[in-house]
Amino acid sequence: MKRFLIAAACPILPFTSPSATLPDKNIRLNEVTVSAHKQQVLHTIGYLREYSELTAGGDTVFMFREKWVDFMTPSNNVKRFTGWHTPRILSSKSYYRFIDSAGTDSVSNRFNQHFSWSDWIRIPSRIPIPGNLNEPFSTDTIAGKYRPTEIWLRNDDQVDLKVNVLAHPDSRRWVPGLNDFFARGVDFERFDINYYFRAVSGRTITESNLEMMTFNIESNGRGRNMFKFNRPSEPFSVRTYAELYIAGRENLSVSEARHLEQKRPEADMLQAMMPDNLPELSSDIARLICRVDSIDHTGLRVKAKPDENLAGLSLKPLSPKEKMINRLRGMVGLPRKGIRAEKYDR
Repeated sequence: MKRFLIAAACPILPFTSPSATLPDKNIRLNEVTVSAHKQQVLHTIGYLREYSELTAGGDTVFMFREKWVDFMTPSNNVKRFTGWHTPRILSSKSYYRFIDSAGTDSVSNRFNQHFSWSDWIRIPSRIPIPGNLNEPFSTDTIAGKYRPTEIWLRNDDQVDLKVNVLAHPDSRRWVPGLNDFFARGVDFERFDINYYFRAVSGRTITESNLEMMTFNIESNGRGRNMFKFNRPSEPFSVRTYAELYIAGRENLSVSEARHLEQKRPEADMLQAMMPDNLPELSSDIARLICRVDSIDHTGLRVKAKPDENLAGLSLKPLSPKEKMINRLRGMVGLPRKGIRAEKYDR
């Protein structure tokens, strides 16, 4: 694995999942009048904190990422617009810490491998409430093969649900975005999801009731040979813990949804929607953010020594075909080619 930028002797910090804190109050949105044609699509915006770790041999890559995501879920009677139930990334900022077997570390805001599991976790659509949850204060447990696979807890109009996806094959219905990974035999050691629903009425829970969810995933491997030709047989493990907080939602017509599909919300609007009562970041994460933010990325690029072999050459951008080849080279672990250079006619 590559090492980046700042190096220092530091102890290795163990990977720990932060404790998610459910906001004490429900999200308050401005009152709006919703007409029938605006109830066709539900647009949901969420703020996600993610903690992921990649371990291979004696090397460890830890990542903390903050990102804004959205979901577009049409009602059952909508045709010719499918929307999306997996998160679409609106903005993202990542902080990496690289640690070798000697404990020497470095930090950066970039890494050339994508190893997180968070991009495949969907928000649920329509969920029937178990019959045992008819009472305002009730519980229900669905048994797996050796341990519970679903634990439901109802407190008046609040419903909490814990799902152990590995306890029974039927529980994979909660994570349809990862069906292909299960089919390819990815060795998951842990796969837990917690849902927190609010303002629940009737016998069905929908995405409009979701206030927060967390998930904790551990796997041996990632469903693909991540290091390709460099170290193709080297085993590695991945851990992801993430917290998704619903920041806002609105009902849209199909035409409005199509417009937002092309024009994403502005960053200033997203920051204004930051959920209340977010748990404070740990001191380790705050220190990582500080280290990464203190890097003078522009200064490092300016100080980089120019390639003397390019002196007196005319630089031309890569053609579309060459760009595609570069992407393929990056996918299989090969170095990418730079801008084409041709000599001046003299």
